[in-house]
Amino acid sequence: MTQAAPPPDTTSDADAAEIRRLAGDASAYVDAWRELFAAEVALARQNLGALAIAAFALPALLLAVWLSTVGLAVVALHEGGLGWLSAAAIGCAAQLCFLYLLILRARRWLRELALTHSRFAVQQLLERVR
Repeated sequence: MTQAAPPPDTTSDADAAEIRRLAGDASAYVDAWRELFAAEVALARQNLGALAIAAFALPALLLAVWLSTVGLAVVALHEGGLGWLSAAAIGCAAQLCFLYLLILRARRWLRELALTHSRFAVQQLLERVR
């Protein structure tokens, strides 16, 4: 068998210059995205410590404020004429109501975090592509 000769190079100098310019632009574009990603990672690392502290300190602070408020309410109810048992029962009922509402909200957050809408959107996109 005979080998076919390679096609002649029909690229002009202007075309070659345009290709070099496009390659340079593409390289600059990729470098810009790489630098952006590196900056985002650095920012995330910087803020991770503060976010971790806030993730533990804020709930503890809110719990302390809530318990103090309920404790003050129990004392106020007792001073208002109720016995300690009645005031403590009302405080306990308030705690249980708060816990119930917190559990409802946590269940709603879990449903929102399940990403069902995102999964549905990805499935629709894949069906359109096929």
